[in-house]
Amino acid sequence: MLKRTIAFVLLALFILVPAVSIADHAEDITGNVSGLPLSESVSRDYTLSMPQMVSVKNAVGGIDIKWKAVPGAEKYRVLRKLDDGRWCTLLDTESTECKDKWAKSGNTYSYSVRCISSDGTTFMSDYDPVGKQVFYLASPKLKEATWGNGSIVFSWEAVTGAENYRVYRKTGKGSWTAIGDITAIEYEDVTIVPGTQYAYTVKCISADGRTAISACDSTGKSLIYADKPTIKSVKNLIAGVSISWNAVSGAEKYRVLRKTGNGRWCTLLDTTELSCVDKWAKSGVDYSYTVRCITADGTQFTSAFDSVGKQITRIAAPKIKSITNVVGGVTIAWDAVPGVSQYRVLRKTENGTWGTLLTTSETSCKDKWAKSGTKYIYTVRGLAEDGTTFIGSYYEAGKTITYVAAPTISTLDYAPGGVSVTWKAVTGAAKYRVFRKTASGSWTKLGDTKNAFYVDRTGSEGTKYFYTVRCLDANGTSISGCNSTGKSIVWKNLSLFANTESVQLMKGDSYVPVTITFTQSGSLTAKVEDSGIASYVWGNWEGDTITLRIYPQKCGTTNIIISNTYDSQKLKIKVEVLPDIDINVQHWGRLNEIHYSYDGSINNSQGIDLNNCEFTFDERYDGTYWVKMTYDGYKAYDDSNYYSRPFHMFYKIYNSNGTVVDSGVITTDSISVGDHFVGTYTIGSLAPGYYRMVIEGKTY
Repeated sequence: MLKRTIAFVLLALFILVPAVSIADHAEDITGNVSGLPLSESVSRDYTLSMPQMVSVKNAVGGIDIKWKAVPGAEKYRVLRKLDDGRWCTLLDTESTECKDKWAKSGNTYSYSVRCISSDGTTFMSDYDPVGKQVFYLASPKLKEATWGNGSIVFSWEAVTGAENYRVYRKTGKGSWTAIGDITAIEYEDVTIVPGTQYAYTVKCISADGRTAISACDSTGKSLIYADKPTIKSVKNLIAGVSISWNAVSGAEKYRVLRKTGNGRWCTLLDTTELSCVDKWAKSGVDYSYTVRCITADGTQFTSAFDSVGKQITRIAAPKIKSITNVVGGVTIAWDAVPGVSQYRVLRKTENGTWGTLLTTSETSCKDKWAKSGTKYIYTVRGLAEDGTTFIGSYYEAGKTITYVAAPTISTLDYAPGGVSVTWKAVTGAAKYRVFRKTASGSWTKLGDTKNAFYVDRTGSEGTKYFYTVRCLDANGTSISGCNSTGKSIVWKNLSLFANTESVQLMKGDSYVPVTITFTQSGSLTAKVEDSGIASYVWGNWEGDTITLRIYPQKCGTTNIIISNTYDSQKLKIKVEVLPDIDINVQHWGRLNEIHYSYDGSINNSQGIDLNNCEFTFDERYDGTYWVKMTYDGYKAYDDSNYYSRPFHMFYKIYNSNGTVVDSGVITTDSISVGDHFVGTYTIGSLAPGYYRMVIEGKTY
């Protein structure tokens, strides 16, 4: 019995020795599994059971190997079979699982495990010489998902040995679902909903599609798909180009892209808003804009974009450089704008609306129509080449100025002790500043005054002086231009002056006083050219002045000549005596001449618009006036069959007591509809006084 047992053991040892020896000498044939040799001094002590393999399967990054724990095992040695059939050491581990990170896709591998001592010098168990086999296909290496036209394009690197691929998709925190099997390494998902977060992964599968061979990246590549934004408007503003677009469902952020001409798209800015302003755009340059969605951190695009974009030529708003009151108006100057060949200057009053002042190709202009004392606001807009279409933006606030006209010297005459400078008062001026110069000199300030005249007493006899005036505000600041040429006079030291050059008085007035200033010794004389029209009486001396009283005699115009024997100087005073009679004409709207038939119905009528009535008064021997009236009007309508016929106006003249002193009918010449007519009618004799004349259309 003992002999048979020994023989059986010897036979078992003989059978197992070759397999053990291959494993024991695997360090000599490690092949592509480097750094894991099997020691030559390994001994044997098979006191433990052989580890049983649980699973060998493809995983991400290699092949996962698992086996059952062996009671008493200190450590395990994992073996992998080489291509020539020999086993080599893969690694040693205390765990019951490991990963073959060195496996190459497209190869078939077999694995076995045996127990070893903790120091790796003694085999504590045998191993399965057949092992557990697997065809290794690596997990596809995923690329970032991108956008097509209304789709998501997902791709991966080709896997050696793979014949088919299966694509999986999940939404949000959902589970993976297979969406397609393909042989290509790119998949286009067209079944997407904007605003949804998608994740994609892929496995290698068998040629018949029945078996998934490789593992897959369980995280996958995710993407929130959004519609591509649509630009609503691109327009020029003062600050730059304004771009606005529609909100996109699911979009976290937007990236605005810009390009010039046919250039490439470049990032302008990122924003969470639905509009932005390109503050860096240059006037006269063509730009295109487009927008696409991006993630909140700006690292990934989440939508496609319009590759054409929205085009605009950047046109800056013309900026007014200066606005100045000058002689004859307001000058406005502005910066030239690249891309603009014509400008339209707009003007408005303080509470008004913008109106066109003028159109010009220059960068300055003059508002010749401004009224002194009025506050104006100006702005400028660019025009397209057709001269009718605005391009670019404009400064809506505009630039404001109160126009104050440059004073115009009305008279430059001699005055007692000097020269009197007189001008028309200017609306908006608080003060005036008077300047003087000689022909070859420069303007010098003479003085400031609140009056519309100034007397210069600092000149030299025989010198030609030029004078000009400009307006000041209450603080003495210049607010108008001035005539740079001025008005000239040769200085004379005269002895005789009058405070006026002409007088007017009514026939019924008592007299009009004129003050004569007498600065040098001599005799004064006066002479009336027509004493039938006016007479005079000298008053009393008051210092160096004397009053000349002028009395009316009859209606007309004459002159009084005053002389000084000291220097043969003569003064001429014009005297105009006016009639002491006046007629105020009243009529109400359109005058209608109405004809009635025998039964009281209107047969026909006609109407005129009376425009104006003027009177001439000729004085008669008895103190009354012979009165004539000149009238003009317009024939408005005529509903009769007459092409041309006279019009009859009935009038009454009332005196100041309300009594009718005269009446009659004024008949025009024959006039047609649309004609303008003029006529003269003699009213007759009226006494001096004030009258009211009422004119109506006649009724028959």
